[in-house]
Amino acid sequence: MSKAAIQIFRHGRVDFDGRRWVRSNAMRAEVRRYDAAPLRPGLRSTANKQPNLVVCSALRRSVASAAQQFRHPDMNDLLFREAELPNLPPFPFKLPVHRWFVAARCFWFCGTDRDCEGIQPFKTRVREAASRLVDLSHRHSEIAVIGHGLMNRYIVCELRGFGFKGPKNPGRFYGQATRYVLA
Repeated sequence: MSKAAIQIFRHGRVDFDGRRWVRSNAMRAEVRRYDAAPLRPGLRSTANKQPNLVVCSALRRSVASAAQQFRHPDMNDLLFREAELPNLPPFPFKLPVHRWFVAARCFWFCGTDRDCEGIQPFKTRVREAASRLVDLSHRHSEIAVIGHGLMNRYIVCELRGFGFKGPKNPGRFYGQATRYVLA
């Protein structure tokens, strides 16, 4: 019997221009635009081995990445979605959208959870997601998970706690994969 292994992928690059200048109160609409945007073409598979099961977040960019990397996912679930961004207070100035995204993530790490999942519920969801992946890897031996930057990072911490060996940090580049094998 082969060892349980999990390949963690970050979704492909989204075709979204974050350089537009907006006020903070426009961020909710920008997040919706980002979530609805298609992937940029050209995502290449960096899979170490062909998986027996493909799992992804239910967000469009992960489902599309799974289809480009392998095939349509065997399972997509909101459990694997990225940590949400909070609504920001109204600031009297404009910034590029990508800067507001960074600011919103900083606010989130500091405990702001205005109209979004807070950091503690997120960590609980990460533990549940990692536990499900461990179970799936035992049943299917080689699985691929197409997720998101922050979610992947937290899942890897949990997987290492379950005894999986691999890089301390998952790939941070779009489409990049890292592989974790149960020791």
